[in-house]
Amino acid sequence: MNGRRQNLLNGRTALLLAGTGLICVVAVAGTLEKSMQGWIHTVAVVLLAALFFANYIWLSGGRAEKAPYRYIQSGSCIPVILYGCYVFGSLDFAVYSLFVQCMVMYLFLDLKLFRVNEALTVITFLTLILVEKAGAAGISYDKSTLVGAGCLAFSLWITDMRIQTNRRVKLYMEEQEMCQEDLNRILESKCREAKEEAQGKQEFLTILSEEIRQPLYDLLEQAGSSSEGGCREQTNSSEEMSGTGRRLLSILNSITDYSKAQSGTLPLHTKDYQPKTVMELLQMVFGEETVEYKIDQHIPEWLHGDDVRLTQVLIYLLNRIIQLPQYQGIKVSMTGMSESRQNYKLYCEVEAVAKDLPEDAKQWGISVMITAKILECMGCELILERKEKDRVVFSFALPQEVALLSSREDAWWFLDEFDSKVEI
Repeated sequence: MNGRRQNLLNGRTALLLAGTGLICVVAVAGTLEKSMQGWIHTVAVVLLAALFFANYIWLSGGRAEKAPYRYIQSGSCIPVILYGCYVFGSLDFAVYSLFVQCMVMYLFLDLKLFRVNEALTVITFLTLILVEKAGAAGISYDKSTLVGAGCLAFSLWITDMRIQTNRRVKLYMEEQEMCQEDLNRILESKCREAKEEAQGKQEFLTILSEEIRQPLYDLLEQAGSSSEGGCREQTNSSEEMSGTGRRLLSILNSITDYSKAQSGTLPLHTKDYQPKTVMELLQMVFGEETVEYKIDQHIPEWLHGDDVRLTQVLIYLLNRIIQLPQYQGIKVSMTGMSESRQNYKLYCEVEAVAKDLPEDAKQWGISVMITAKILECMGCELILERKEKDRVVFSFALPQEVALLSSREDAWWFLDEFDSKVEI
């Protein structure tokens, strides 16, 4: 609402408050002198003119060319006509009816209930006419004036009740609109999540098809060369085909793990294990010349968690880095930090140095995607950091528990590490 319309609204409110006082004065005007009555009637005419002018401007909505049509359409012309008929006969009743019309218009204008406005105005005006006729039939003027004021009060009470009802209806409609907006936001959020999930599956299938296609081509080439070569060549080709088959089997197993992780059904088998055993297994698989291994000596000897999945994700990462055409070095490290025995973080980092490293996680392929999903099921997140142009670091903080200690020396180490009192 602009400033001009707000000023008009404030002006109408002030005029209506003044009109309320005028009603009280007119109610007792019959007991005053004629000069005083004439003065009150003059003020009433001026006040009503101001009220009609304010309503006229308000109905126009700032557009003068539409003001007459809207003024007539709203029913405001009815009291004007009645006022013209009775102004020379009984100015008191005209004051009552016109004030009621202005009050009703003020209360119902914004709700656009013009029919209610017309009905209440006409009913009130006719009631006051009947009261005047009753006064002419024998009821004193003062009593008829008070009866008219009572009719006015009853009309205003009905108007107020109708306003309260419409306000409650309006409030209810606003609440329903807010609920509908909240529901729409939830639906939009769900739609976005579904689209993102569908897009992720599409990207996964695209990457998967690319990674399976190359081993199949290699398998076809090796099968063709084994059929053409001699015995030694056939043996070598058979070994290569066997390796390619194992690679395809590993990819299919990875697909199974990814599907289980996506659906939240990936099994986790926790038990007590030694972190150094995981490092030793990696050394057996990849050798010490290819990968550098480092484990913090302050890591507890025994932890409680799923060492099989931990080994699996590290193998996935190392396998993917080794597949880079020009990798220059790989480093695997383990450190840890603990707040209590039940709250221990095992930090694992896999650092790779190679040329032409992929820019983001999606370009690293299915192995990294599956690793991220498995770690998500284990309660942590895979973080990819690009340190330099030719150096990248994969890291994650795996929540574990410190296993129950089996030796007295380990128990004393536990006491020194956490500064707690344990009864041995």
